[in-house]
Amino acid sequence: MAQRFLYIFLDESGNLDFSPTGTKYFLLSALSKERPFQAYRELIELKYDLVEAGMELEYFHAAENAQPVRNKVFEIIRKNLGGTRVDALIVEKRKTHPTLRDVVRFYPMMVGYLLRHILLEIGRAHV
Repeated sequence: MAQRFLYIFLDESGNLDFSPTGTKYFLLSALSKERPFQAYRELIELKYDLVEAGMELEYFHAAENAQPVRNKVFEIIRKNLGGTRVDALIVEKRKTHPTLRDVVRFYPMMVGYLLRHILLEIGRAHV
């Protein structure tokens, strides 16, 4: 049996401030995919096309790039979604037990929940 490698890219939203001034939710999201990453080559080509057209561009970031650039990036992503899995864990922070509100305990526990879910689901799909 050939070796398989799963890549999991994590991102978070919200903050870890459990006071009334903190964000209402804390979200962890994960994009999981095995190689090959078909979109990679297209995204690199787009980046160099934009640079060669005179655009100063360090990276693609949906919140900061101009709308036409974002549209091109999202079109490449849309075309290459096959074999991609997206999972998210959403925590309503006010419902978190006080003993779990310490970042050193909370964050690893939430990442662990999300990763266990992903790995169990992917394991089930490949049995």
